[in-house]
Amino acid sequence: MTGLQRVATGRGLRWSVTTLICLASFVVAGHASVDASSRAHANLPTIKWPGMVGLSGWVPMLDPAQVTDGTSMQIIYKVNSPLLRLLPGAKYSPTSGLASLKVSKNKLVYTFTIRKNARFSNGDRVTATDVAFSIKRHLAHSTASPTASTRLFNIVGAPDYYAGKSNSLPGVKVINARTVQIHAITVDSSFPFSFAIYAGQVLDHKVLQGKPSTASNNYLTNTCSANVGAGPFRFVCRNKSSNLSSFYAPGSTPSLTLEPNPYYYGKKAHVKLVMQSIKDATTAYLDYRAGQLDVVPLPAANVAENKGKKNFLHFPSTLVNYLSLAVDLPPFDNVHCRLAVAYAIDTAQINKTVLHGTQTTIHDMVPKGLNGYYNGKDEPQYNPAKARDELSQCPGGIKNVKLTYGAGGDADLVYGSAIPAMLAAVGIDVKPAGVPANETVQLSAQPQKTTGVQMLANALGSSSPAITCRVRQTNYVLNTSGWSNPQYDALCAKALRTFDPKKQAPIYQQAQHLALSQASWITMGQVQNFYIGKSNIAGLAGDTYYSVPIGKGYDWSNLGKK
Repeated sequence: MTGLQRVATGRGLRWSVTTLICLASFVVAGHASVDASSRAHANLPTIKWPGMVGLSGWVPMLDPAQVTDGTSMQIIYKVNSPLLRLLPGAKYSPTSGLASLKVSKNKLVYTFTIRKNARFSNGDRVTATDVAFSIKRHLAHSTASPTASTRLFNIVGAPDYYAGKSNSLPGVKVINARTVQIHAITVDSSFPFSFAIYAGQVLDHKVLQGKPSTASNNYLTNTCSANVGAGPFRFVCRNKSSNLSSFYAPGSTPSLTLEPNPYYYGKKAHVKLVMQSIKDATTAYLDYRAGQLDVVPLPAANVAENKGKKNFLHFPSTLVNYLSLAVDLPPFDNVHCRLAVAYAIDTAQINKTVLHGTQTTIHDMVPKGLNGYYNGKDEPQYNPAKARDELSQCPGGIKNVKLTYGAGGDADLVYGSAIPAMLAAVGIDVKPAGVPANETVQLSAQPQKTTGVQMLANALGSSSPAITCRVRQTNYVLNTSGWSNPQYDALCAKALRTFDPKKQAPIYQQAQHLALSQASWITMGQVQNFYIGKSNIAGLAGDTYYSVPIGKGYDWSNLGKK
């Protein structure tokens, strides 16, 4: 992720081997201190947090090996810690994550050294065993991860291990209790980012060894006590059962509570976060006005009235919304049919009058702020005359085609109303088909040819321009459209072998032009995040990648109540 597919919010458009042997007495003492810490946390101030806005039920996935949506990932990120820390602008820190990184001169060997004070929330030390276990678990044939091939196939032996053809993974070598080496197959400038997002999350092998890790039967997603991470928070569990009652009471609205991890290697948080499933941002904002939430994403219609208020947050995201047209299904197996749609949609008008500036108009694929962004002035964009001309070359026209999108909030205004009306104005007949947000997560990781979805409203949060490039590479897991172009594939591969950003930029731009000129991807815009928090909340900031509020400076110890 690859980039992450963001679960629709209320705006609908926003945006994852040597074990240290401990004496039994040490283990008992460690867990006793956790219990004592939990009692102490009972008196901490609680912030009702917007982490589950856009969900009609439980979190889609709490397993880094299975997650494909940003809403789940930002929860996982609070409880777990990746080897590297992701920074704004498609950068990563080689020293401020769970481990430090050294890369060999030939760019093929990555050596991670785990922090001396790194522990999981149950007191277990984080070791090289855990790193190797987490990578192997992610790649295991039995796990069937939808993202393993996108991030970890560059590890020596990974493809065969994933396919079940080999029981060993020679590219992952434990050097000592705190050091692990990853050996890469090819030089890839984006490879380190794998260890700054979901593929780099380190799990406790003592807790998860032998536990179900598939999408349909997932121990982490169903069992609160299984989520033993090294991140700044940990779950508050109701019981030790392996069902959702361990997170929230049966019959109640799905919710979760996070408290500070007493063993976190960094500065400790001083608050609890309580998150509840809320269907969209409009509902969340009403709850906020009623005093039931402390921080919320703002619906587009409510941005202006909150500007200038204390704790009004505006920060850009790397989340780009786009339409994905299935090139394997009629009528979009014809390029003229796809271009007719691209020229018929006035994205600038939508972003100005419907979304009130909560989405910025761009005409390329890479979001502004990342290497490879360009003005896209020569790419297909609103031109009714060209739309009609392309439609005249579309065999049979475009009639009774479904536009599938995550229903709710502003998405209904954009995909359910504005776009169908604009298409109808040039003679294109499209029927909006809003579906639950959780269903869009599933559709975003499957070929549209398989699902039968001709038009899919999709979103991509990019950790780097390489991710955006990959999303239209042949057979890439998030290339739902089925588009394939050898020249495009070659350009993406060339950019990955190039470590100089100045040389990378024109390569990414050439690749984008190919995909856009054939309308395999139609950009709707780049999301701008707007949040409001109560005046008694201190230390709020924004995360451009996950499009969520965080502690100022990526430091949760800064977040609190006055």
